[in-house]
Amino acid sequence: MAFGSTWLPLRRTANFALELAGWRVLGLDSARWPFVHGRLGREQLDWLAAELDAARGPALVFVHHPPVRVGSWWLDKDRLRDRRRLAALVGSSRVRVIATGHVHQEFAGSFAGAQVWTSPSTAYQFRPRSLWPARIHPGSGYRVLELDGESLTTEVVRLGAAQG
Repeated sequence: MAFGSTWLPLRRTANFALELAGWRVLGLDSARWPFVHGRLGREQLDWLAAELDAARGPALVFVHHPPVRVGSWWLDKDRLRDRRRLAALVGSSRVRVIATGHVHQEFAGSFAGAQVWTSPSTAYQFRPRSLWPARIHPGSGYRVLELDGESLTTEVVRLGAAQG
């Protein structure tokens, strides 16, 4: 599914909101050029609060920067800066999953009662839990999420790997 026609521009961000297979799917923009760290800002967090208040089913949130540590200090220092306010919103809502990127590796954790899944990149991968930035080859890939009513399944697909 492409999200092109669902974008809702705020002042300096791009968000999306849609109903899909019984889920409220929400996208947030955490990029803050020229910085590497993520930040959502008051305007987006207010928008998210209103969207979550209106959600009738479970919610899935997409955001580039993870709100949790992945175990590499050089990536963890750039996680979302306003994650405390995000935690308050997630913890009091029906958000079940937060799907992120930025770390170029597969990771699973939790945040304010929701599952957090990071995804590998279709470009290069970083070695998990590395002290310093280290790329690994091969390993590029992406995450597939399948929504169906109250259920969600996911898998990571590696590019260049034999498909069964």
